[in-house]
Amino acid sequence: MNMKTFSDAMTELDTKYIEEALNYKKKARKSSRMKWSAMVACLCILVIGASYLFARFYHEQGQNAHGADIEPVIEITLEEAVNHETFGKLFPTWIFEDYTLEGSAGIFGDTVLRARFYSESHVDELLIQITSREWFYGQHPDLELNTIIYRETTRGTENEIYIDGGDYVVLYSCIVSMKNNSDFLKMVNSAAYFQENDANLVWFGDRLLKSGNLSETTLQWLDWYNSLSEEEQLSVSAIPTDLLEESGISDAEDAEAITE
Repeated sequence: MNMKTFSDAMTELDTKYIEEALNYKKKARKSSRMKWSAMVACLCILVIGASYLFARFYHEQGQNAHGADIEPVIEITLEEAVNHETFGKLFPTWIFEDYTLEGSAGIFGDTVLRARFYSESHVDELLIQITSREWFYGQHPDLELNTIIYRETTRGTENEIYIDGGDYVVLYSCIVSMKNNSDFLKMVNSAAYFQENDANLVWFGDRLLKSGNLSETTLQWLDWYNSLSEEEQLSVSAIPTDLLEESGISDAEDAEAITE
């Protein structure tokens, strides 16, 4: 076959076959690109998933429920917790009745002590955690001390309160209501720190205040105030001056303070 014959034969080819051939090549290249894109996407998903699982594992194994480092973990008994050189004075010597320690208390470095209790009768968990003040503000710069925080959880409305303990902060967390709960106050104040520093805490609304900074007259007023229902408390307009100052109520100027 000479060149002329070959050229004539090529011109006689149906153009649809040429188009089909060209489209086939395009599809093949597109399919190849799609396969590589899919492989890259799968690889990214695997990397992200592995990173998440590693982070989750590290969080559960290397951090406690509130983010404190927990390596190495030292397990101690309640007696050892109360007598611990660093955290002992802030650990309560009396615990809610019917609440049993789960396993043992744990100390994580020199930063955190944590103990978790469970009550079958209340179907509740009680978390007690003591952290250095420096670590606390590093993790929770905006949280206010000595004020109840309410959180909705799958178990119900959870109470949390971070209590000022000088160089350390104590966290109590549970479902049983803390507000005006004499047993809760008994548990908190049973710690040696509050006994030795004349710093027993008393309730004023959702806040805990140091009784040593309040007059005897004001403490008596607080006993009366805390015996009222919430609706009755809202109708009270006269609040002792030292209580206003200690609680830091922002609208103190609008309240009619009782002077002594």
